[in-house]
Amino acid sequence: LIIALVLVCSSGLAAELLHHGPFPDASEDIVGLLSLSYEGNLPTWTSSALLLSCAVVLALIAQGASSYRRRWILLSLLFGYLSIDEAVGLHEQLNRLVDLGGPFYFGWNLE
Repeated sequence: LIIALVLVCSSGLAAELLHHGPFPDASEDIVGLLSLSYEGNLPTWTSSALLLSCAVVLALIAQGASSYRRRWILLSLLFGYLSIDEAVGLHEQLNRLVDLGGPFYFGWNLE
């Protein structure tokens, strides 16, 4: 798992360095696929898969827990939601419903 994360992060960094370095035009597609700054690419799906695996592990813990079962279930549901949100970008759609300004503007802006 750690090796996979290191590979995804280092490939994103390498793509950014190539884009801002010697090959700015040739690496446009690679940056879109591997950049840690964009959505809907390999790092986003990796993050979503990690959150989903956490949700599954928490559900398994809740299944075997004799105490605090509801808390483990709540954590499992929370991580499941975070996984879906990371993959689909639900929180970014809130800007259409609520006009956020100040420090929240750039974090929730769709432009």
